Amino acid sequence: MKELYPAYGHPKGRDGRPWFITDGRQVCPSYGHPQGSSSSPWFNIHNGYLYPDYGHPQGVSSRPWFRIHRNEIYPDYGNPKGAGGGAWYTIV
Repeated sequence: MKELYPAYGHPKGRDGRPWFITDGRQVCPSYGHPQGSSSSPWFNIHNGYLYPDYGHPQGVSSRPWFRIHRNEIYPDYGNPKGAGGGAWYTIV
């Protein structure tokens, strides 16, 4: 499992606690997430993009909310806050 930490571009700023964990296929909230941890995946990873899954509070989406570039995750066009800007998460 890898951990996702809020990065410099995240709207709430950096955090030293992992907000999510991933097995490379699914992303679940971790103990550092403000809403707590869950074993229900919030995102599915497909071809380097993260799509909201059934466990996500806003439900499933066919539009990717994030894209993975190297070991960072950036908001994509499906994200309610829009695409671009700095990385929201760092994968460790």
